[in-house]
Amino acid sequence: MESVSYDRFTTPEAEINHTGQKFFLESGRQNRKMYIIYGILVLYVFILTLAVGIKSPCQEDWVFYKDSCYFQSSAMKSWQNAENNCIQKGSHLVVVNDLDELDFLSAIVKTSNSYWMGLVEKEEGQWSWVDGSDFSATEQHWDVGQPDDWNVRVNGEDCGQLHGRITEERRRLWNDADCTLSYPYICESKPKSH
Repeated sequence: MESVSYDRFTTPEAEINHTGQKFFLESGRQNRKMYIIYGILVLYVFILTLAVGIKSPCQEDWVFYKDSCYFQSSAMKSWQNAENNCIQKGSHLVVVNDLDELDFLSAIVKTSNSYWMGLVEKEEGQWSWVDGSDFSATEQHWDVGQPDDWNVRVNGEDCGQLHGRITEERRRLWNDADCTLSYPYICESKPKSH
């Protein structure tokens, strides 16, 4: 067992070293306490955030992009039934305003199906958006050879959809289809107000 001797009459240099060590020990403890308090505070804020929840501007199961909320339905419906279902949700079938929005929609759709969108041909050659937006002022992104209005079917092809075919740019272009056929669809709404 080692014995520690204590010299009552130490030199001033030794006293400074001894006091310096004590300062560093106390300083280290204070730092440790601060880190613990800081950690507890961060944990508290994190738990509080989870408890309160981060409020989405959209309804549950909807995705927010720019100024709209989007709902991708996997239910297969005719164009009119899809639009009616969107209306019941306080929305309408999606209106594709620009290439950025088309790219966003192309990215969120994970299946190879075509999807109804809010584009309808009420009179031959006169396409319009369900929300009343000016179709002629919209960037048009028809797939090659579309709209072709196949006359094979009695009803023709008077409803717009995001085509199931994906381009090299990973983009789903527009297609016209028979409105009575069943496809999944995408609804669009404005964000909910808080």
